[in-house]
Amino acid sequence: MNPADRPLHAAQFLLGLRASGPRPSSLPPELSPQSEPEAYQVQREVARALGAQAGAWKVAMSRDDQGTSAPIFERDVYASPARVPCRDGDSLGIEPEVAFRLRRDLAPLPGGARYQREQLIEAIDAAYAAIEIVVSRFQSHDGAAPLDRLADNISNGGLVLGAPCHDWRALDLRTVPLRLTMQAADGTRTQHASRGGHPLGDPIAALLWLVNDRAHGGTGLRAGELVTTGSYAGLRYAPRGMRVSAEFAGLGTTTLEVS
Repeated sequence: MNPADRPLHAAQFLLGLRASGPRPSSLPPELSPQSEPEAYQVQREVARALGAQAGAWKVAMSRDDQGTSAPIFERDVYASPARVPCRDGDSLGIEPEVAFRLRRDLAPLPGGARYQREQLIEAIDAAYAAIEIVVSRFQSHDGAAPLDRLADNISNGGLVLGAPCHDWRALDLRTVPLRLTMQAADGTRTQHASRGGHPLGDPIAALLWLVNDRAHGGTGLRAGELVTTGSYAGLRYAPRGMRVSAEFAGLGTTTLEVS
């Protein structure tokens, strides 16, 4: 296969996995991206084939200065309370997160300069309590090869947003209390409570990485765009009939019912 054709063929394979049927552990070796730029090209080919527009962006960070990103399609962004079906399998992956909406464009800076934290904070319109929905097109999110996960939009299946909070700057998002409640159809309830828990400590660090990565790539981010920044409680699974509520103290609450 011509390597230049691999992203298109990989996208076609992933599109086939969006229908019901057995899931592979990863892409076939001959279709697996060989670099991050190629994985991002697969993302673009999938979006183009679906005719889907990005309604938000997700960020997955391995350290403060290294991460990856993927679009969350506009049709998969929900206002809380949301009722979302299991399209594949009997459960949805869920991650309680803090998302942000920009109030002005953050275009590439002259000379390749980087945005600083203060500039970014000034450009944010609102923060949101959010639940990211995780749906891998493979047998499991963790079991797929990293570049294959990236090609698969980092297993994104949607985003549920609470009400916008414009006074978020008064909160310490490093230590914001989180209460995650998962109530099954039979009334059984489990809860997770923590102070903070973001994998970088601070969700602004993830947003700052994305802003500078997009600026370096020549695209930047636009006013009104949404970015969700990483789970405060890891990845959990909610089966059909479960009601999930993520409450960030002072920021808001978002609710998802899995159907």
